[in-house]
Amino acid sequence: MGRFTIAAKHHISIAEIYETELVDIEKAIAHYEQAADYYKGEESTSSANKCLLKVATYAAQLEQYQKAIEIYEQVGTHAMDSTLLKYSAKDHFFKAALCHFCVDMLNAKLAVQKYEEMFPAFSDSRECKLLK
Repeated sequence: MGRFTIAAKHHISIAEIYETELVDIEKAIAHYEQAADYYKGEESTSSANKCLLKVATYAAQLEQYQKAIEIYEQVGTHAMDSTLLKYSAKDHFFKAALCHFCVDMLNAKLAVQKYEEMFPAFSDSRECKLLK
C-alpha cells in the first residue's frame, strides 16, 4: 500500500529500544538495516543513509570492519554527487579509511589513494593529512 515510510519509522523505534534499553546491538543493526531498505524502496535516500550510518557505526564497534567500510564508502559516494552533501563525504571516507587501518595497513594506503582519486577535495582535507 506504499506505507514503507511508516514501517521504516517503526523499525527505527525498535532499533532505538534495542540500543538504549535492551543493549542488544546485533538486533538494533538488523532493524536499522530493515528501515534503510524500506526508505530506499520509497526513494528516500537521505533517511536510508542516516540509518546506514548507524549500522556502520555499530558494525565498526563490533569489529565488523568490512561491513562498515562498504557502508561508509556507499554513503560517501552518494554524498559526493550532491552539492549540499559533498562536504560530508570526506568524513565518510575518513571513517572508512580508519576501518581499513583496523584490518591492515596496505589496504588502508590503497583506500586513501582511491578516495583521493574519487574525491579530489579529500586530499587537501585535514582528515586525509591525519591518515597519511
